[in-house]
Amino acid sequence: MSPDPSYASTLMELSKYSAYWPVSTGMGMPPNRAAESGEHAAAGTGVPDPKYVDYVNHSCDLTMQGGVTSGVIYPFAVCALARTYVFRSIGGASVGAMAAAATAAAEYGRRTAAKTEGEVSDGHVRAGFPGLAQMVESLLSPPSRDEEYRLAQLFQPGRKTRALYRVVIASKQSRGTTRKSPIRCLTAALVGAIGWRSRAATFLLLTIWLAVPTLLAGLLDGDAWASAPRWIHTGLPMAALLLLASLLAAAVAFGVRAEQNVPADPDRKDRFAPTVRRWLGRIGMAAVVVFPLVLATGNLIFRGPVRVAPSYPATTFAFIVCAWLVLTVAAVTAIGLVYAIALKRFLDHNAAAVHFGLLPGTVDKTEATSGIGAWANRVLDRWAGVPKPRGIPPLADWLADRIDDLAGRPAGPDDPPLTFGDLWAAGLDVSSSSEYDTATLGPGARAIDLALIATDLTQGRPYRLPFEKEEEGWLFCEDCLKSVLPDRVVDWMTTKSESSGLRCPAHPSIKLRALPESRHLPIVVTARMSLSFPGLIAAVPLVLRNQDDEPVIHWFSDGGITSNFPIHFFDTLFPLWPTFGLDIQPRRNPGGDDVYLPEQTAEPARLMPVTIAGVTMFLSAIFNTFQSWRDTLQSELPGFRGRIAHVRQSSSEGGMNLFMSSETIRALAARGYKAGVALEERFRDKNNLQARWYRWLRMRIAVEKLSTAAMLISRREPTYSNLVRKIPSDAPVDGWFICNSPTSDTFGGALADQFAAFIAPTPQNPTPTQDGFELPDITDLRLIPRA
Repeated sequence: MSPDPSYASTLMELSKYSAYWPVSTGMGMPPNRAAESGEHAAAGTGVPDPKYVDYVNHSCDLTMQGGVTSGVIYPFAVCALARTYVFRSIGGASVGAMAAAATAAAEYGRRTAAKTEGEVSDGHVRAGFPGLAQMVESLLSPPSRDEEYRLAQLFQPGRKTRALYRVVIASKQSRGTTRKSPIRCLTAALVGAIGWRSRAATFLLLTIWLAVPTLLAGLLDGDAWASAPRWIHTGLPMAALLLLASLLAAAVAFGVRAEQNVPADPDRKDRFAPTVRRWLGRIGMAAVVVFPLVLATGNLIFRGPVRVAPSYPATTFAFIVCAWLVLTVAAVTAIGLVYAIALKRFLDHNAAAVHFGLLPGTVDKTEATSGIGAWANRVLDRWAGVPKPRGIPPLADWLADRIDDLAGRPAGPDDPPLTFGDLWAAGLDVSSSSEYDTATLGPGARAIDLALIATDLTQGRPYRLPFEKEEEGWLFCEDCLKSVLPDRVVDWMTTKSESSGLRCPAHPSIKLRALPESRHLPIVVTARMSLSFPGLIAAVPLVLRNQDDEPVIHWFSDGGITSNFPIHFFDTLFPLWPTFGLDIQPRRNPGGDDVYLPEQTAEPARLMPVTIAGVTMFLSAIFNTFQSWRDTLQSELPGFRGRIAHVRQSSSEGGMNLFMSSETIRALAARGYKAGVALEERFRDKNNLQARWYRWLRMRIAVEKLSTAAMLISRREPTYSNLVRKIPSDAPVDGWFICNSPTSDTFGGALADQFAAFIAPTPQNPTPTQDGFELPDITDLRLIPRA
């Protein structure tokens, strides 16, 4: 099918460098330097520097939510915003972290790379935001059916997890997407998912299931039924007939339902033949299921006149049918138990070795590429529906290469990857400035600030990446990281680190190395740490010393476990520019809007209700609630909800739908573009009224909360006035505060003056409950831990 004309025109527009806001020298300055320049220019005039006003009005921060394959929504949305805005800070979790890393690389490319409109080699994209737009197109299936589902090809299993991954992929097959039978694919996957002992046990169970009905037909004698109660002769046949009729009706209904889910292919002239083939396949599978019953019936009829019991054939046949049904249930249960035991054995022996995930993210160098084993894997993969990777690298390798493409840097095996230090000094001449040291830069002094979130399961807490406390002493094992990251990235980290002398708990022969300083850390490392979907994508191991100075592995998993939408990352009491949010929501109303951008008004928040129609939905709602309730409430606050665009998708879009068609991917990308345009148009109206309205809302909330805090300090001043100059304890506090002495506060005098500055409200300085100053109690000003 030809692509949607609107999608094609959007792609053409976004693939031009001229479509994006040019980042001049002034616009590329870090926020701190730009503020200093603006303040000095406006000194004594009372009028802001016009260049600084332009800097503020064309700046934004961006946060993106997680969602595995939903990431195809983000490139066009980001490109739409990049036409007007320069990204100062970018953050995200899970696949949102992946999109954030790509956005940061594209922003770096906009400021540093040559603007070349020509074609790039196959598999690569151009530098900057034109390349980000091209990333969507690179994931679409080409016209040839041999290379369909490029998105699914990014997810490549390792040697030990290939058999289990086949089962996952087989369960994702459907006539409506891949045009493959999920039952046949699942059968092939299950055959290859167990070892020879489990296969022998399964074969024995299937043999019993196949042979017992026939043996019963041969052993049962009609005379045995002569003494049976009458209700046996009437009830047993009726029960058997009812069961067979129910099974037949269920099979037909299942086939009809499956046929309805198969979309019509307008390019196919003969539409009748595929339907016939599908029904013949279903009839064949049904014949396999009832084959033991057919054998038993044949034995009952043709075993000879001597042993035929013409007076009780219905009772005998009914008994065999019931025995077959009971045996079928028992066989399925027993086979399920065999697979459960095999799965437990696998997890007990290999879970830590595969980093608790089916997909390592990089090439498994231990897997054979030739021989009988490799040939058998290819055959089983094809039968189970696993797409063959035709030149497409695994997820982490692909992401590392695309990040360097977007940054305008070579991505060869000996080329350095894009690091946080590169982002922090993007487009700046730091070679002649000794003051601009990327090792000591704070967030406000960074040209591009990328912040991601990952979950440390060992400590049970989230971490903001890159690590802000270098002294924590994180270590890494080369072998451990090379199983989840490209070799060239780990080799770069090795050149920027020192050996610690400690041994890796998982590889005693390998010495641990200190994690490089944040400025030398490749951004793909943190994106991969955040993108570790539990059970599917392997966790990333780092090492930290415990209290006994022994190395302990810390498993970093998906950032979405603790905050799937970290909209709070770049929030301040008095923001200069908006932090845009791109949120993904399920489409609960088929006729509703694909993109929803709430108004920045005082109308009550409209939280989207969830329809709970079953146990699965109920459990899913529980998980989503404990995972995201803080993000949900914060996104509905004044000053927040008007800058968060909610993109809605159906159950067959995004998420774990690895086999989305090209049309679906284009539709999601176009939906993202619509969200980006909505945000861009809202905040770029005439005279920047919406941006000023946003800043006023945030100021209004901040002042109200600060006024409340001042009143509280005034009321409790007698209790705290004697504590501001001397610490009432000998416990050391230098780890918490800046102190010259571990047990004395050298800033006590300044602290006392600052404490006294918080005066009680006066009639000229109204309290929150006077003169109409009151706000609904919708926010809290309190201390919260920083990840």
